[in-house]
Amino acid sequence: DFVKACRIPAGLVADLQNPDHGGVPGQIARGYKAAVDWYNTTATAQMGIIWFRMAQLTGESHWARYGRRANDFCRSIHSVELH
Repeated sequence: DFVKACRIPAGLVADLQNPDHGGVPGQIARGYKAAVDWYNTTATAQMGIIWFRMAQLTGESHWARYGRRANDFCRSIHSVELH
């Protein structure tokens, strides 16, 4: 099942999420270690979706916190001007 298959890797990536801005490392090495010191917008957005889905399916709020941090990171790097 989805939850069972995702719980461990989603948690390991969550451990790599920058606690200050929510970004996920641009490359992850074997053993779930950050391989670079930069952050990947696409990976962060994709993980955010997974974390929000995990929160929805499990009812566990910590997944939503990771998802919100990921969303905050992605929104912080885009300049959106409304006219």
